[in-house]
Amino acid sequence: MQPGLKRIEEIGDLLEVDNIELIASKYRKPTGLAGKLQLEYKRLLSEGMQIKVGISDAEGNQKEVNNPTMVEALRDFVAKNRS
Repeated sequence: MQPGLKRIEEIGDLLEVDNIELIASKYRKPTGLAGKLQLEYKRLLSEGMQIKVGISDAEGNQKEVNNPTMVEALRDFVAKNRS
């Protein structure tokens, strides 16, 4: 989430830097990782991996959370494919 202009002004005051330094564009070399990650995500879904799983919280209420197995698989993929 991007901060609003008021929040940027507050951060700039706190860090004592010009606002432009907080929002300046940064060049990132394209590696193709984002596209590969999307394909891996789709592959995991096609193999039946669930995006969300149900858990019970401390009070016994059912909640849906991101599937930890899916998250770990995607993190491993990124770690192995990062250049």
